[in-house]
Amino acid sequence: MKIGPGDRVLDLGCADTTLLIPLARRYPGVSFVGLSSDDRGLEAARECIDAAGLAVELRRGLVVAPVFSPCTFQSIVWAPLLHGSPVREKVLAIGAAYRLLKPGGTFYMIDWGAPQGLLARALFAARRFARGHTMTPPPIERLMLAVMRSTGFKPATIVHRHRTIWGTVCLFSGQRPYETCVSR
Repeated sequence: MKIGPGDRVLDLGCADTTLLIPLARRYPGVSFVGLSSDDRGLEAARECIDAAGLAVELRRGLVVAPVFSPCTFQSIVWAPLLHGSPVREKVLAIGAAYRLLKPGGTFYMIDWGAPQGLLARALFAARRFARGHTMTPPPIERLMLAVMRSTGFKPATIVHRHRTIWGTVCLFSGQRPYETCVSR
């Protein structure tokens, strides 16, 4: 990740602090902000952050309509796979992330990708059949890349894939081009 001293980084949907605490530990000198819509989750996050001895700002707000001015952050991280976010929320959050990034800023998203390998594809197909198509949507990595590109991220790529027993986890990355900061 391209994060450096003095940067301001937003974690969208931070209530469980799964990303926020490890990032704040790894990058001292960076100003981290966590956003969550859940008051109880924010209280739990505050307890975890305080117990870790970290200085992190927490704010209440929606992933799809954050409470910050445009062009505020150098980096934004989001892990919709941790929250079971529906496709519509992902699309809206990608647009919100673009607006919140400074020119040259980077958006990182961790989400499920297409199953890798014959066994993984067979297990995924069986799970979709058993649970129904609405409960287990198809991998949407191509759609997410297309949404990121149409939003303005250049490039929009998958920079890492990791196979797990539950499926393939992808790290998506997109950079807001250097331009004047105008909301889209």
